[in-house]
Amino acid sequence: MLCGAVDARPWLTNCPDYYLQKCVPVDYVECAACSLIQQYPLPHDVSALYADYPVHTARSTVQRLARRIFQRQVYFRPEGGSKHLTLLDYGCGDGTFLREMKSRFKTVYGFEPGDEHASSLAGQTGVPVDSSAETLCAERSGTVDVITAHYVLEHVEDLRGTFKTFRTLLKPGGTLYIAVPNIRSWEARLFRQRWHGLDAPRHLVFPEAVHFEKLAKESGFNTPQFSFAAFPNTLSASLATLLTGRCHPALLMGFILPCWLVALAAPQGTLIIQMVRENNSFL
Repeated sequence: MLCGAVDARPWLTNCPDYYLQKCVPVDYVECAACSLIQQYPLPHDVSALYADYPVHTARSTVQRLARRIFQRQVYFRPEGGSKHLTLLDYGCGDGTFLREMKSRFKTVYGFEPGDEHASSLAGQTGVPVDSSAETLCAERSGTVDVITAHYVLEHVEDLRGTFKTFRTLLKPGGTLYIAVPNIRSWEARLFRQRWHGLDAPRHLVFPEAVHFEKLAKESGFNTPQFSFAAFPNTLSASLATLLTGRCHPALLMGFILPCWLVALAAPQGTLIIQMVRENNSFL
C-alpha cells in the first residue's frame, strides 16, 4: 500500500470479525520491503463494513464521563490560545470530540466519508461536517490550524492521498495530530487475532513510526514526534473477546478500571503522532 513492493509474508491469517460478527475472516501480511502490515487482499467496498457501526452511535452520559476519565491521554487537548484557531476533526466517530472542541476553538469542522452519517453529525453537533474530501479541500484549503485524526488512518486505503489532503487543508505551521493502534504492542502480540485493535476487517493498515516519517517527508511535514498513550478500551475489549469470543459490552465496561491501570503502567497499545506542516511551496 505504501512502498509499492509486491513481496509480503503472512502476519495474521483467518482473522474473524470479533467485534460485530458480520464479516468473513481476512488475512494480514507484512511487506517484505518496508514492514508495513496491511490487510490483503483489500476489500472492494469498505462502506459495507460499517453498517450499524457502534463507533458512530451517540454515547450515553455515563459513557462520555468514562471517556473523559479513562481516555484523556489519547485525544488532542489544545493548549491556551486556541480560541483564535480553526480545528478540523478528520473522522468524527460519534461527534463527542467535536462537541468538546466547540468551546475551545474559534471554528470547528468535521469530516466523515459517509453522506448520511456526516449529515446526522452536523445536525446533532451544530458543526459543519463534510463527506467529500475534494469539496473540503476546495473550500477550506490552507485555512486550518489543527487537524485531528483519532483512530482513522487504520481505516483508509490511500495513505498518501490522505496526507495530501491534510497538507492542502493546513496552514503553514499547522499541526497534525494522529492516534493509531500499535500493531507491534505487547497487547497485539498477546491477543493476536483477538486483539481489539486489529478490528478485522475494518482496519486495513497499521502504519508505524517509520511509515509516518516517510509520509511526512514526502508530504512536506517536519519530522514527526511519537509517543504512546494509555487507552484501556482496546485491552478491556480484548479480554472480553478472549473470554467470550466477542466484544461483550458489559465485560468491556467491567474491565475498564483495571485495564486503565495496566495501560497507564505500560501504555503501548496506541501510538500518538504529531507533526507540523512546513512553510514552503512543497507539492
